[in-house]
Amino acid sequence: MTISETFNRLSAGDTSATRILERLRSRIDRLEPSLNALCHVDWEGAFAAAEESEQRWRSGRQLGSLDGIPLHIKDNIFVRDVPCTWGSRLYETFVPNQDDWSVTRLRQQGAVLFAKTNSPEFALAGITTNDLFGTTRNPYDQSRTPGGSSGGAVAATMAGFGFGGLATDAGGSIRRPSGYSGAVGLRTSPGAVRRTSGFPAIANDFQTIGPIASNIEDLSILFNAVRCTAKDVKLPRRQDVRIRVILDAGLQTIVSEIESATRHAAAVLKDQGYHTDEIIAPWNRAEVEYAFRVMSASGVAHLASFHDKDLWQEKVTRPMQRTAEFGNEQKAVDYVRALEIVSKLRAMAASEFDNRTIWLMPTSPCTAWSIDEDYPQFIAGQPAEPRDSSVYAPVVNAMAATGLALPAGTDSIGLPIGVQLVAGQGQEDLVLTVGEDLARQLGDFQAPPRILDLCRDLGPEG
Repeated sequence: MTISETFNRLSAGDTSATRILERLRSRIDRLEPSLNALCHVDWEGAFAAAEESEQRWRSGRQLGSLDGIPLHIKDNIFVRDVPCTWGSRLYETFVPNQDDWSVTRLRQQGAVLFAKTNSPEFALAGITTNDLFGTTRNPYDQSRTPGGSSGGAVAATMAGFGFGGLATDAGGSIRRPSGYSGAVGLRTSPGAVRRTSGFPAIANDFQTIGPIASNIEDLSILFNAVRCTAKDVKLPRRQDVRIRVILDAGLQTIVSEIESATRHAAAVLKDQGYHTDEIIAPWNRAEVEYAFRVMSASGVAHLASFHDKDLWQEKVTRPMQRTAEFGNEQKAVDYVRALEIVSKLRAMAASEFDNRTIWLMPTSPCTAWSIDEDYPQFIAGQPAEPRDSSVYAPVVNAMAATGLALPAGTDSIGLPIGVQLVAGQGQEDLVLTVGEDLARQLGDFQAPPRILDLCRDLGPEG
C-alpha cells in the first residue's frame, strides 16, 4: 500500500494512525530479530505522535500528505530526544536535543517517526554492521548483505517497516543498497535538502540527505516533503532528453544480467520517445577513488581531533582508526590534488548535464554478496578488489550530481538488480520524471516471499 492510498484510507476513516502503528509493531516483532534493520525504536514517541495525528484527522486539521504515516530515519541524522550513535561506540550515549532540518519538515507534515535505522561506523562502509547493534541482513536473502551505509534503511523499507524514510549518500550509500535490496532511493544534490544540525561533515559536501521508499510515487512524496528548492515546472519533452548509457567505467567485469537489465531499461525509455546512446565513462576511475579516499580519510582524521586520544582508541574500531591515521598522513598537496580532481569533475558535469541529459548506469556491477564478506570476492567469476562494487557510485557525489536508484529486474538466482538515473546539480525533478516513466514499465519490487508468508495475516496495513 502506498502513502497516497493510506492517506485516502485515513481521510475516509477506514483506518487510523494508531491502528497502522499497532500493525507495524506486530510486523517488526516478527521480522526484526532476524533482519536487524533498526537500532532504536521509539514506540512511546511514535504512539504519542499517532494519537496527535488522529486528533487532527477527527477535527479536520490534518497537516499534510504525511499525517499519520510512519517513517524511519538513518542513525546519522539527528532526531530530537532519540539516541543517535552514527554506528559508533564513540557516540553510544549521545542523544541530540534538536531535529535536523529535514526531520523538522517531516514533523511539520504530521509524519510519525518511529525508529532509527542501522548504519556502519561513521556511515563509511559498503556493508551495514557495527559493534553496537551488529549486522543488518538483506530481506531478499538473509545470508547476504543489503550493502551500506544505508543498509538498515533499505532493509527496513523492503521489509515493510513503515513507508520508507530518510538516509544519507556520500559515495553511493543510498543508491547501492537500494539496488541490492529492490528499493527506490534518491541521492539528492547539495542544496536540495538543507542541513542545520548533525555530526561533523567528514565527507565534505559529498554527503546529502535523501529519501528511500519501495516505489517511486512514495519517494517523490517524501522528497517534496523535505526539499528546500522550488519544483521545476519547465521540464523538457521526452524527445528532447538524451539518455546516455554507461556500462564501461574502467572495470573489466560486470554481471551479465546487470548489463542486460541496464540495456533493457534504455530500450524501455527509447520506446517512450527518449533519445538514447551508449558512451564510455567520461571520468577517470583512479582519480575519483583517489579524491574520495583522501577527502574521507582526512574527514575522519578531523573528527578524531575533536576527541580525547585515549577515548578514540578505546571506542573507535581499528579499521576506522587506521582510516584516521591515513588521513593524518596526507599532506596539503595531497588534499589540493583531491580538490583539483573534484573541481575538474564538477566542471565536466556542468558541461554534460544541461537539464536535457541523463546518464543511465547500474548502481553496482554485482548483486548482493555474502553477509560474511566486507566486499564481493568475485564479480562475474573474476577476483574483485574492495572498491570494485562501487565503480558507478562515488563519481556522482564528486560531481555534486543527483542520482535516482530504481529496481530493474533480478539476476539468475532472484536477487534484485538496480539501475540509476544521474543528472546535474538541482535536477532532481528531471530524474524523478524520467524515473516515473521507467518504473511504470519495469514495475516495483514486491516484498520478499518469506516476508509475505510471515505477515500475510496482518491485513492491508501490515
